[in-house]
Amino acid sequence: MMLFLFLTLVGPLQAPDSSSRQAFAPIVEACKKANDKVTRHLLDNGLEVYLVPVERATTVTTMLVYRVGSADEKLDQTGLSHYLEHLMFKGTDKLMPGDIDRITLRRGGANNAFTSEDITAYHFDFAADRWEEALKIEADRMRNLRIDEKHEFEQEKGAVIEELNRGDDQPWELEQKTLLPLLFGPNAPYGHPVIGEKSHVKDATAAVIKAHHDRWYHPNNAVLIVAGGIEPVAALATVQRHLGAIPRGVLPERPKTPTTLPVLPIKKMMKSKFDVTRLVLGYRSITGGHADEAALDFLATFLAEGRTSRLYTRMVEDDGLASEVSVSHTAGRHPGWLQLQVELLPDAELKEAQDALFEEIEKLRDQPVSPNELERVRRKLLAAMVFEQETVHGRAMGVALGVVDGGLPRLKGYIDAVARVSASDVLRVAKIYLAADHRAMVISRPASASASGNPGRLQLKSRAILHGRKEIKQAKPIGANANPLEGAKRVVLPNGMGVWLLERRGLPVIVAGASWHDLRLHESAEKAGLASLTCALLEEGADGRTAREFAASVEDMGAQLEFDASGASLMALSQDREKALNLLLSALDRPDFPMDSFEQMRDGQLAVILNSEK
Repeated sequence: MMLFLFLTLVGPLQAPDSSSRQAFAPIVEACKKANDKVTRHLLDNGLEVYLVPVERATTVTTMLVYRVGSADEKLDQTGLSHYLEHLMFKGTDKLMPGDIDRITLRRGGANNAFTSEDITAYHFDFAADRWEEALKIEADRMRNLRIDEKHEFEQEKGAVIEELNRGDDQPWELEQKTLLPLLFGPNAPYGHPVIGEKSHVKDATAAVIKAHHDRWYHPNNAVLIVAGGIEPVAALATVQRHLGAIPRGVLPERPKTPTTLPVLPIKKMMKSKFDVTRLVLGYRSITGGHADEAALDFLATFLAEGRTSRLYTRMVEDDGLASEVSVSHTAGRHPGWLQLQVELLPDAELKEAQDALFEEIEKLRDQPVSPNELERVRRKLLAAMVFEQETVHGRAMGVALGVVDGGLPRLKGYIDAVARVSASDVLRVAKIYLAADHRAMVISRPASASASGNPGRLQLKSRAILHGRKEIKQAKPIGANANPLEGAKRVVLPNGMGVWLLERRGLPVIVAGASWHDLRLHESAEKAGLASLTCALLEEGADGRTAREFAASVEDMGAQLEFDASGASLMALSQDREKALNLLLSALDRPDFPMDSFEQMRDGQLAVILNSEK
């Protein structure tokens, strides 16, 4: 086995103390310091440009975000924003289908895009000496996009319809499609799914899609992020040269937030093609940048984010009613929603599951969260913001989603808001937003009486990014630093294991990875699946810690720890480095493999296999 260990540190860090706000000061300071380097520039044509220099970065990410998504579509033309996202890669007068991807690959880069309710975003990753190529492509397709048979209009329509068909066969998609009109009404901006209705996509003509592009794809409706190894003055001049001459457009009026909403609560039962019962709850919430945004993110995390969350502890571990719970919170241009998803076990009673679900929700509305819970969630949210900055692409994405509605004040203000949230804030927003008159509920039940579970469980951090094309990328941008271990120290332990140590000062983060030959290569045919099961059990307790205690130790630090058949990865705050490394190494060296966890995971794996054979 080879163990790789990378350290990046910021200044002197005190030991963690969950009872003191001082413990979070270095984390908050690291987030603020990174955001202080972000500068905003407004071109004469209305394009907002945010420059994000990243010290020692050898790559650059460009992210062009248009303020148009499914919420801006006509009600008889849903899905156009997502369809157009696909067609933006099909070419212009100069570029034919496939050219954008070929240019990207030949220059050693990566590209992709995604569509949500409020935005459509396009991003490229290139080595720092080649990122100008992205601007050439963006400038060309902003003004000169061609949508016709020569540029594979009908062919791409088939691909989008196939994506819609696949969605109908995926868990949660039909439940989500049912939930939104119940929450907001069928004619509301958020009343239909991002991918749209199949009939609308089928009926869309090239002229209709081009008109959608011409309405919304203007510099004064866009935000450009340039992050990575840039010199800001030179980078701004490059942006001006390629995008500054494109004229601003006249933007149409956007759909308005409805003044009349459906009366809630409401519950709808539906039949499912899957052999498992699922519950989906949606609670109407707020617009992005609202004063309650951070407290609602705390609330969502308390409910169902991670193994120490209220619903996971109660419904999965204690009562054995559910196989999975998940949560998301969407706060956009219009008031959004907090969504809970619960997948029941085959033998779970629906009434018992609903009772447990609502009982835990009411507890959060009636009783303040404990100080330990509050600080665990605070650390988790702050740590996630720090971890996001570990890559240039993650940094660009964080800035883009932070500034697109609200600019730098929202990006910078959110950090302070997370640092300030109190138990009384969480109780207050729970009373307001988890009230019954904010709630719609969808229950999908198997059409057949037999139920044996189904693969395809979904965990949501955020539903902001819902639909995107397959990423085109090189394994590593050509021209970027060819040796990521440059400056590292290699140590060989007495048992022969190699360890690489690399110190980088910048973020208060420790990153560790253990790598070994893929264990699946050593499975016999009659024991196929053993490697995956073994690796899954590594998180189920080690060195005398129960599975719950092990998970709590990870989540108390806000750390991220994962295992698979070829290795393990750890990311934690550097002030927790000793504790985090001990957890990783105890799982690798002294796992407990508890029998109850083994039986539960084995049965779950068998259920997945049985369903896949149906």
